[in-house]
Amino acid sequence: MSSPDPSLVGPPEIPIGKRKLLYRLFEILPATMSYGAIILLVVLSIFQPTWAAFFMLLITSIVFIRVIRMGSHLFLAYRNLQANRRIDWHKWLHELDDAEKSLEKRRANGGQKSALVKQHEENLRLIAAEREHYPLASAVYHGVIIAAFDEEYDIIAPTVESIISSGVDCSKVVITLAYEERGGKAIAETAAKLQKKYGNKVRDFLTVMHPKDLPDEVVGKGPNISYAGVKVAEYFDKAKVPADRVIITTLDSDNRPSKDYFDRVAYEFISREDRDRCSFQPVSLFLNNVWDAPAPMRVVAAGNTFWSLASQMRPHLTRNFASHSQPLSALKAMNFWTKRSIVEDGHQYWRSYFFFNGDYRAVPVGISIGQDIVQGPTLRASLKAQWKQLRRWFYGASDVAYVGANLFSRNRKAPFFKTFWNLGVLLGETRTLATYPLLIAFGGFVPLFLNQTVRLDPVVQQLPIIISTVQQLALVGIIILIVMSLRMLPSRPRHRTKWKFVGFVAQWVLVPFVAIGYTSATAFYSQTRLALGFYMDKFDVTVKHRTKAPKK
Repeated sequence: MSSPDPSLVGPPEIPIGKRKLLYRLFEILPATMSYGAIILLVVLSIFQPTWAAFFMLLITSIVFIRVIRMGSHLFLAYRNLQANRRIDWHKWLHELDDAEKSLEKRRANGGQKSALVKQHEENLRLIAAEREHYPLASAVYHGVIIAAFDEEYDIIAPTVESIISSGVDCSKVVITLAYEERGGKAIAETAAKLQKKYGNKVRDFLTVMHPKDLPDEVVGKGPNISYAGVKVAEYFDKAKVPADRVIITTLDSDNRPSKDYFDRVAYEFISREDRDRCSFQPVSLFLNNVWDAPAPMRVVAAGNTFWSLASQMRPHLTRNFASHSQPLSALKAMNFWTKRSIVEDGHQYWRSYFFFNGDYRAVPVGISIGQDIVQGPTLRASLKAQWKQLRRWFYGASDVAYVGANLFSRNRKAPFFKTFWNLGVLLGETRTLATYPLLIAFGGFVPLFLNQTVRLDPVVQQLPIIISTVQQLALVGIIILIVMSLRMLPSRPRHRTKWKFVGFVAQWVLVPFVAIGYTSATAFYSQTRLALGFYMDKFDVTVKHRTKAPKK
């Protein structure tokens, strides 16, 4: 079985306090590019309106191509998600233990075979040929860390129950509730209550309190789960379970792994010889409370779901996001997660990338984890909480400086051109989030508004019409998204009538407002703070509220 190279040194960390000049320049770069795109359009509109028109035509063409590409990826990813759901992963997982016999039996059956079945048979062939390089399914354990702050019992309990009912062998599962001391007395009592109720349903149920105000830590999830990770590692060490046979999955308190999630991850873990250099990324489906969440939040959540789903079809661009799984052996070698960023999930990808000298990947597993849509006790509270969540997510622009500084570090061992390409992709993503909603909504009218002398320029005159036509074509994509979102809905709860479906269709008129008022605005906000050195060092915990069904 593979394990991290003992010669590898822990990953570079985000600096604390004053940054070096190169690091600061890379921190300023995302905002510079985003503001620069808007400024460029304004300047060109005043002095070279024809160039401004061609600039907008270029942006519009890029967006149009991306919409088509994302639509195709969504279609394929949805089919892949459904195909994964139809497979009995528990059975497939244990077929790996006797790969030779399982392969013979499958070959004898014959018949038409799907891509997943063909890949399974290839995995059986490889394992049968070199059995010693692959662990037995019966030897693999799961450590599940649930991060909590001050959430109520009714929020966390369904997460624990979803783990237990996922079909995994619970005798191989250790659940750890990682909660914050700053969360107060109530969360400690909740942890004890959960431990008492579920402790005998899994191998063990640990509760770990993360002390407040530890040095060199931001106030966030990363320090909490890292502190718990150390305790989990100590537990398995005492149990004499090798770290390279333990898969760690991190969950938020409202997450619900789907049926077969853990068996699916274990299957992928076993069938890869480079397993220690991989993390395993599920599809994040923001659907847990979709029947109760406000419409603007549902639109944001649908976008997040579709992005997560489409990302499964681009494994070369898949990054760690939200909940994911990683081998304990790798986490121990890396000192677990970052304690210096409020975006610990995305940043974990880059820590792992540089720790393994560029030989690291996030593997899409084609199966889902359910997550809550932002929902507060009131609409105003929901709108505010959504803003805070997105500004935290888009503070992932801080990874540009981390990647850029390590790209030009004397100690860099990751391939230069591969890292340079990754930096370019990361920069492109940050610029797109901030600028494209604004440019597509208003960019076509800027040359006409700022330069009255171009009324006779045919290119400038046609620009709003061209962009409007592209927007109308994009409506076809919106219709496809509406259909997909309706198909993905969980069963309607009794306290909601069928008229709610009308709201699920009507909500899509909010797309322009959400794209500008949330996506673009929060991206600019986070990039601006980063550029000015007003670092975000406190994790704003997303409010978690559930609508209780009325009693009969």
